[in-house]
Amino acid sequence: VLDKENAGKADALNAGANLARFRYLVTTDADSIFDRGGLLRIIRIVNFNPGKIIGIGGQIRVGNGLDIQNGVLLKKALPKGIVPRFQIIEYIGSFLGNRVGWSELNSVLVISGAFGLWRRDTFMELGGMSGELTHEDIEYTFRLHEVFRREKRPYLIPFLPDPIVWTEVPVDMPSLFAQRRRWQRVVVEVFWMYRRMFFNPRYGFVGMLGMPYMLFYEILGPFLELGSYLMVALFVILGWLAPEMLAIFIAVSFSLTTITRFAAIFVEQYSFNTFPLRALYKLFLLAFLENFGYHQYITAARLPALFDVLRGKRGWARVKRAGL
Repeated sequence: VLDKENAGKADALNAGANLARFRYLVTTDADSIFDRGGLLRIIRIVNFNPGKIIGIGGQIRVGNGLDIQNGVLLKKALPKGIVPRFQIIEYIGSFLGNRVGWSELNSVLVISGAFGLWRRDTFMELGGMSGELTHEDIEYTFRLHEVFRREKRPYLIPFLPDPIVWTEVPVDMPSLFAQRRRWQRVVVEVFWMYRRMFFNPRYGFVGMLGMPYMLFYEILGPFLELGSYLMVALFVILGWLAPEMLAIFIAVSFSLTTITRFAAIFVEQYSFNTFPLRALYKLFLLAFLENFGYHQYITAARLPALFDVLRGKRGWARVKRAGL
């Protein structure tokens, strides 16, 4: 254990890396709990290609409501509050679906600081984590892609669905709003910092697919969604859109979203058996209800982030936690 003055997480990680003696580093958060076999599962993939793999992302799961002791899940249960329950659905869809897909294209742009493995020689070569941004993990992932693609050095940054860390998520709506606003702000900051990769064929799938996804879906997506709500409302008021056609469109749209969530829950339960069977119907119900309020709340939390960047706002907002 290294005892040092508090100068931020990036500085702490760099101090730890300076003292580390081995080839690989694992970064995590103070509120994270490792599955007993998590470290073994994340390091085993390195053996397949130790020359190319410079980083690996692990699965993050919501730990609220679970009884975990010494890395062993003793009691499976859903958290009591509706806010952490909705986040279970969100995390499953994001980590198990989204990042696994980008991993196939070697274009994972975000390796969570709660569970990431990095090759130490590369970490030291690139100067470690940067303290310029609130979330050093996102910036470092972008930087790895930019440097290795620009210099045409072979590399891999895969994401694995089975090495597990449990983390604590916000338990009330104001804390959730503050957290998502902060996450969105950092995404905008990092995208602008590495905008040279946008639609640049020199950066392969990262430049031609990953960066456009970040801009049009992650950054502009909330504004496009808000604009679509306002446009539809205006068209209905002006009589340009038949109510029955609107109802059909909403039904189809929400059904597609719900089906993808159902599939993610099914894969999660089939592969890892995380939740008790009696809780599955609640998860499926939450996956459906997410369309009616929760998703719009998350969108509202992401909207101000762009203006925070323009104003130069930085720092962390207080997030209320109950403790695992």
